[in-house]
Amino acid sequence: MSNEEIKRWQTRQDGLDKLFLSKGPLPSPGPSEVLVRINAVSLNFRDTEVAMGHYSHHKSINPGDAEPLVPASDMCGAVTAVGPGVGEWQVGDRVVSIFNQSHLEGQIRAADMKSGLGFPLEGVLQEYRVFPAAGLVRAPKHLSDEEAACLPIAAVTAWMAINQFRPLGQPGGADEVVVCQGTGGVAISGLQIAKAAGAKVIITSSSDSKLEKAKALGADHTVNYRTTPNWDEKVNEVTNSEGADIILETGGAKTLRRSFEAIGFGGTIACIGYLSGKVDDEEDRTNVNLLALRKTVTLKGLINGPRERFEEMVGFYEDKGIKPVVDRVFPFDKADEALKYLYSGGHFGKVVPAPGTPSVASHPNQSILDRREVTSRARAAIMAPRLLALPQTPSQTVVALASLGASAWLLKLIVRHILLRSPANRSRKSPSSSGPHFAAMSADKKRALQDRPVLIVGGGLAGLVAAFELSERGVPTIVIDQENDQNLGGQAFWSLGGIFCVDSVEQRRMGIKDSRELAMRDWFGSAAFDREREDTWPRRWAEAFVNFAADEMEAYVKARGMGFLFNVGWAERGCGRAEGHGNSVPRFHVTWGTGPEVVRVFAEPVKRAAENGVVQFRFRHRVDEIITDETGRAVGVRGKILAPDDSARGVKSSREVVSDFEILGSAVAITSGGIGGNVEAVKKAWPVDRLGPKVPETFVVGVPAHVDGRMIGIAEEVGANVINRDRMWHYTEGLENWNPIWPNHGIRVLPAPSSLWLDATGKRLPPFLFPGADTLATLKHICGTGYDYSWFILDQSIIAREFALSGSEQNPDVTGKSVWKLLTRVFGKKGTVPVQNFQKHGRDFVVRDNLADLVQGMNELQRERGGPVLDLDDVRETIELRDGQFDNAYSKDAQAMLINNGRAYWADSRSRIAPPHKLLDAAHGPLIAVRMNLLTRKTLGGIETNLESNVMKADGQKFAGLYAAGEAAGFGGGGVHGYNSLEGTFLGGCIFSGRAAGRGIADELLGPAEVKGAKANL
Repeated sequence: MSNEEIKRWQTRQDGLDKLFLSKGPLPSPGPSEVLVRINAVSLNFRDTEVAMGHYSHHKSINPGDAEPLVPASDMCGAVTAVGPGVGEWQVGDRVVSIFNQSHLEGQIRAADMKSGLGFPLEGVLQEYRVFPAAGLVRAPKHLSDEEAACLPIAAVTAWMAINQFRPLGQPGGADEVVVCQGTGGVAISGLQIAKAAGAKVIITSSSDSKLEKAKALGADHTVNYRTTPNWDEKVNEVTNSEGADIILETGGAKTLRRSFEAIGFGGTIACIGYLSGKVDDEEDRTNVNLLALRKTVTLKGLINGPRERFEEMVGFYEDKGIKPVVDRVFPFDKADEALKYLYSGGHFGKVVPAPGTPSVASHPNQSILDRREVTSRARAAIMAPRLLALPQTPSQTVVALASLGASAWLLKLIVRHILLRSPANRSRKSPSSSGPHFAAMSADKKRALQDRPVLIVGGGLAGLVAAFELSERGVPTIVIDQENDQNLGGQAFWSLGGIFCVDSVEQRRMGIKDSRELAMRDWFGSAAFDREREDTWPRRWAEAFVNFAADEMEAYVKARGMGFLFNVGWAERGCGRAEGHGNSVPRFHVTWGTGPEVVRVFAEPVKRAAENGVVQFRFRHRVDEIITDETGRAVGVRGKILAPDDSARGVKSSREVVSDFEILGSAVAITSGGIGGNVEAVKKAWPVDRLGPKVPETFVVGVPAHVDGRMIGIAEEVGANVINRDRMWHYTEGLENWNPIWPNHGIRVLPAPSSLWLDATGKRLPPFLFPGADTLATLKHICGTGYDYSWFILDQSIIAREFALSGSEQNPDVTGKSVWKLLTRVFGKKGTVPVQNFQKHGRDFVVRDNLADLVQGMNELQRERGGPVLDLDDVRETIELRDGQFDNAYSKDAQAMLINNGRAYWADSRSRIAPPHKLLDAAHGPLIAVRMNLLTRKTLGGIETNLESNVMKADGQKFAGLYAAGEAAGFGGGGVHGYNSLEGTFLGGCIFSGRAAGRGIADELLGPAEVKGAKANL
C-alpha cells in the first residue's frame, strides 16, 4: 500500500446533495489485478438512483447499512501497475471497465449482480482503482478517454438489445426497424449501432431540439411523444403497419403498453430502464401475458452484457468508426453537479466527469457535436493541456495574449479549456519488458553474466533505449562511449523531438484521420525499395515500424513520461502524387521538452539502474575493434582510453590517447550513429548517379563531429554486412550557425510552404519542389544546377509565422516547457528570438526594404560562392508572376494550391502558415532573402539486421552475439527508410530498433519473452 492519497467521490445513498469528496490511500494491485489511473467517468441514470438510495429493486442486491460508497461504473483509464500473474495487460494500456466484473460470458447470473461497479462494489468516481484483470477490455483506439468511458453500460446495453439473440460475432440489422426511446446514453448508442448496421431507426423524445440532433446522427424518423402521445401509431404508420423489430424500452411502466402496440410480430422489447416510473397506473395496467402472446413478442429484461459481447462491440465500433455522443464534460471536483445535471434530463448523450478537466464545465445543453471543434481549436492553439505548467496566472496570460492581438473568442476558449486546467505532469510507471528476469537465473548464469555483461557501444538514444530494456530485465550492461558524460543521449539531445506516430490521441483530437493502412502506403511509396537482396530486411523493418507507430509507439514513450505538443506537425508534405513520397496527413509529434526530454525519459531509469549496479558507463573509451571467439561470436571490444575532456555537450573533444582497454561481454550492440558529422565520409558515399552530376563542395554540418561512422566500418571488418551506403538524408535548408557549437555547425530551417524558392541562378524551383514538400527531390534538383545552395525569398509576415529552426537549443520555448514563450511564438509578429537573432547575425540573411536592394545583397553573397549575378528584372518578374496568383482564393499555381491546402489543416492556418499575400506588398515587409545551404544529417543505410536487431553477415546468416540499432543500422535492418524519410522516424527508429536490440539480447541470454499481440492502444 502506497503512502500516496487519491481523491474520490462518495455517497451514503442519502441524496444528490449529500455526495462528498474524500481522500483514501492509493491501492496496490494483488495477484491477477491491475491498478488503473481513471481519466474519464461516464454517468448513468442508475448512478443517480444509487446516490438517492432508490436502487434496491434487484433481487441479488441488498442496500445494506449505507456505508460510504464510491458511485459510478463506467470509466476509461490507463494501467499504471500490474499484479503478479497478469499477462493480458501492461502499464500504459488504455482500458475500459465492464459493469458486472464477474460477468465474462453467457447469460448473467444472480451472483454476477453482486459484482456491479458503483453498487454494490466500490465504483469508479475516483482517481485510481484496482480491477481484476478480467474486469477490463481494451479501449477502442479511435476514441478519446471521454468517449470510451461512455461504452460500459450505455453502449453495451444497446448492443445487447440489438444483438443478444444472434451468435457471438455475427451482428446483423440491415433489414430491421429499431425504436429507441428517449435521447439518453442507451438510446443514442442504440441509434448509432443500428444505423452502422444498416437498420432503420425511429427515435422518440419530448424535445424537438433533441430530435433534431438525433436526425443529425442519422435517425430515419423522429416522434415527439409530448405532442404525439400515441407515438406507437406513428411507428406503425412509417412501417406500413409492420411494426418495429426491436424496441429499446427505457421508459418503463408508463411506456410499455405503447411499446407492445408498436412492436412487430415476433419482435423483441428490451426492457432497459424505467424513466417514466416503476408502477403502472391502475386504470392502465398492462396485461403483459396477453400482449406478448398476441404477437409472439419476446420481452427481455436487460442488465448490460458479458465481457465477450463488450469485446465484440469494440471491434464493431472500430470497424464502423462509431464515436459516442458526449453531451458535457465536467471537472472531477464538480462530479456532484454532473449527477444533478444528468438527473435534470437536459442532456443529449452522455455526461462525463473527468479528472484533470477545466474547473469550469462546458456550456449546458451544448452537445459534443457542437463543442468539439471550438474546444479542440482552443487546445490546439497551444498544446496538450495536461502538459501545461503556466508561469503566470490565467488573468496575466489573457492580458498578455490580448496585447499580442489574440481574438476574443480565442481568449475565452483558452481560459475555459486550457488555462484553468490543472497541470498534470504525472509520471507513469514504465511498462516492463516481458520475459524471464536476471533475478530468476541460476547462480552460475548470474555469475557468468556479471563477469561478461552486455556491451553497448554508443550512448545515444538507441543505446539508452537498449540499456533501458536490458535493465528492465536485470541484465548487467556496460555503455561505452568515446565522448564524456555530458554527451549522453547523443544527437537526440539536439533534436526538435519529433516522433512519427499513427492515429494518435493528438491526431484524433485535431480531427486528423490517419490509419495503419494509409501510413503503410505512404511509407512504401516514399521508401521506393528497389533492391531485391539489400532491401529484404529493410522492407520487413518498414512494415514492423509502421505497425509499431500505429500500435505501441505513443503508449511506449508516454509511459516513460513523455508528452507531445497538441499541434501535430505536417512534415514532408509530398511530391504531389498520392502513390508517391510524402505524408498524406500530419504525423510529426513534437515532444514537450524537445530532444532533452526524449533523452531524459530513457536516461533517468538507466542512471537509476547504474546506481543499483545493473548498468555501468565507460565514457572516453573509443572502441577500435570487436573481439570474436573461435566460433565467430562477438565476445567483447578493445580500443583506446582517451584523455579526460570536460568540454560542453556537442563541442569537438580531444582525441589524445591515454591507454588501451579491453572488455569482454556476453553480447555487443553497436549504437554509435552514422556518418553525418564526417563530411569526407559523406562525400565518399555520395551517389553521383542519383544526386549528380558531381559531389557538392560545401556543406554545413547538422550533427556534432563525433558522429563519424567509425563503428560501421569496424563492424564490417569482422564480417557484418553493411548495405545501402548510398542512401542518405541531407537537407537543403541549412543555415550557417552564427553561434556555433561544433565545427561548421549548421541549423536546418523547418519551413512552411509560402517562401519563394529560387536556385542559385535565380530560377524558380519547379513543382513539387516547394518548402517542406520533398527533401530528396529538391536536393537532387539543386545539385543538378552545379551549385550547392539556393535562395528563399520571403517577407516579415512569412518568417514570423513559417520559420521554425530545428534543434532543441533553437526552440527555448518548447525545450524549456515555457507556455508563455510558446504563446509569444504563436501570436507574436516578429518570430522566435532565435529566428530574430539569425536575421540580425546570420551570414545567410539579407533583409532590405525594397527588391533592388535585396537583389544587390543577394549578389554580394553570390560572389562568396562563385555564383552568377542575379538579374533584378528576372527576379522581379518571377515574384510578380507568383504574386499574380494571389488575387483570388484559387489559382493555377501549384505552390499557391499547396499553401491553400496546408491552410485547410486549421492548426497550420492558425499557427504555421501565413495568410496568402503578395511578396511585394509593403504591408508585409521588409523583404528577406535567405541563402539555403546543403546540410548533412542522416545515414539511411547501415549494418544489416534482422527484426531482433541481430547483425547479419553477407551470406545471410546471423552474426552471433553482435547487434546493431539506431543510425548505425540504418534505423533498423540496414535501411528502414529506403530512399526517403517521412520525418519523426529518426528518433522513432532509434527508439524502435534500440528496443528491439535490448529485448532481443535479453531474450537470447535469459530466454524468450512471452509472445503477445499488439498492446497499449491509445
